[in-house]
Amino acid sequence: MQNNEAYLESAYNDIVKIFERVPLVTREGLDIQIKEALARKPGATLRVEDIVDESIVMELEKEGFIDRIYKQ
Repeated sequence: MQNNEAYLESAYNDIVKIFERVPLVTREGLDIQIKEALARKPGATLRVEDIVDESIVMELEKEGFIDRIYKQ
């Protein structure tokens, strides 16, 4: 476990640049993966909405929870 405050702050600042503020699925990327999978399974159907439920994250955003986290 790392206790060096400068290291931890640097690591945090690097990670913040990579991740989206609101952690939602990249629908375009997932759609590409679904299309590739369906190409190998003729007759099968699958939509992003069938496998992704963003309702919890959307509710947290609506309630201001995500904004409060970033203010800390």
